[in-house]
Amino acid sequence: MRRLLFVGAPFGPFFRRMAKELELKKSSVWRACFTGGDLLDTAARNRIVFTGKNEDWPKFITDFCTKNHIDGVITFNDALPRNRAALDCARRLGISRYVLENGYLRPHWITLERDGVNGHSPLPRDPEYYESKATIERSYKAFKFRMRPHVVNTIKYFAASVLLSPFITFDKSYYGTSVWKQARGYVREYYWRITHKEDDTVSKIEAINHEATKVFSFLLQKPGDLQLVVHSRHGGNNGFVREVIESFAQNAPKPSILIIKQHPLDYGIEKTPKMVRMMIRDLKLEDRVFFLRKTSIDIVLKQTDGMVTINSTGGLAAIDKGLPVICLGTAFYDMKGLTFQDGLDKFWSDCEAPDAEWVAKFISYLKGTSQLNGGFHTHEALNVLMPQLVNMILKDSLVQYPVMLSVNEAETYAVSDHAIDLKQSSVSR
Repeated sequence: MRRLLFVGAPFGPFFRRMAKELELKKSSVWRACFTGGDLLDTAARNRIVFTGKNEDWPKFITDFCTKNHIDGVITFNDALPRNRAALDCARRLGISRYVLENGYLRPHWITLERDGVNGHSPLPRDPEYYESKATIERSYKAFKFRMRPHVVNTIKYFAASVLLSPFITFDKSYYGTSVWKQARGYVREYYWRITHKEDDTVSKIEAINHEATKVFSFLLQKPGDLQLVVHSRHGGNNGFVREVIESFAQNAPKPSILIIKQHPLDYGIEKTPKMVRMMIRDLKLEDRVFFLRKTSIDIVLKQTDGMVTINSTGGLAAIDKGLPVICLGTAFYDMKGLTFQDGLDKFWSDCEAPDAEWVAKFISYLKGTSQLNGGFHTHEALNVLMPQLVNMILKDSLVQYPVMLSVNEAETYAVSDHAIDLKQSSVSR
């Protein structure tokens, strides 16, 4: 029997289902609730409602964990301020720490790691570590993947947060840009998508591709996402877009072309399409640089000879397909043998496909350790996920990686009392 505290969870039915499954196994489960959305997604018996000031949260959770003999703290992502504070509290108290995240290998996987995910993942960054590891993969079941349930769950969460805000505090900017600005942006973006087509642009790219020596793609992130704010040096897409287009213009061999792919959840606050159009005009890159606002990544990958990414898991999908990839941010898979290590300017002419054997070993290791088959947002996906996830949490059977961080990496990764600032504006999940 375990005593578990959740701080954050994927929007929607995930937590109610998870709590029920754990309770059937005689475990005690609580979830910290900060908003009406948290109340909506959490049964009354599991709620711990926090209505204090942000600066009071670390003491509140420390006292709760001590009084209730909590032996495991589970967060969804590791970088939102309250989640960081919870993980730090658990670390100081010697409590097991688990971090959930969307899958590194999407769409049929989720991520579960100790201590951190993405750029904070404890996965070793040394290729030699994986050389000696046997192929270890869990059972796999495909299921129908749809983005709509995720979107619906998100809308329900924030609607409940707004409607119940007279009774429980709702910080509309806790997830980055104000919820109202995001909502307006999504309405505008949705209108653009239903009134515009990109078929002509895709066809043009395909036609040019017959003559191009190379076709490069650049994947953007969702504005305000943790991958940008925490795990990259620019903090937004546009700084990277300028860097990539200028490098391409100066160093890419002709007649190669560049496809810039907008993130499917982009809500338009950075006005990236307009900036790209201006750069194309000023640098005279017509017929060499293209911006795709709604075309799927699968179509882009079919056209691509090399991938530029900030730190998107889409880069890992490209690596799995044998494509050369360069990461401009902090990605857990950015290491020799998988990604290009000699800088963006050289990537355009010198990139080579990753080592197929090394890629297979790495992907296999992920599937056997940090990745669980399943999903967060549909009953079918949860049916696949729950038995594995519940079993791993109950048995505390997550792989413990060896500590292989450099001093600088360790200082960046460590979450100390001084690093936690719950007053700061945060980012979206």
